[in-house]
Amino acid sequence: QEPSGATKVYAPTTSIASPVAGTIFKDVTEANPVVIKANAEVQESTISKVEFFVDGTKIGESTKAPYEMNFVPSDYSTVVGTTKDYSLTVKATAANGKSTTSEAVKVSVVLPVLAAPIVAVTAPIDGTSIDMS
Repeated sequence: QEPSGATKVYAPTTSIASPVAGTIFKDVTEANPVVIKANAEVQESTISKVEFFVDGTKIGESTKAPYEMNFVPSDYSTVVGTTKDYSLTVKATAANGKSTTSEAVKVSVVLPVLAAPIVAVTAPIDGTSIDMS
């Protein structure tokens, strides 16, 4: 039982509103990012910030609703159609100092293809003999 006159300090609730788990994104670029949208609220306080994480690494934060962050992976592949899974979470912090981390949402991104370098031998010319002694 709380002491008389004590005020309960509530932790925020938070979740990822979008994307939904299992979404596969194609052609992700700076102009077409994965947009992470979060819900956050708290009783008898206000939300001071919502932090956005990809695979446990913070990619940014928002201090005002709507809580959103763009994500563009820096990963590449040399094979067309390769996908990589990412785990998205958000952490809401209330003005009262309490914080809560959301359940993870796993999404996949079709990675852009990094073209293999083109190598050309320009010297010596074909048929040239080289004395290695």
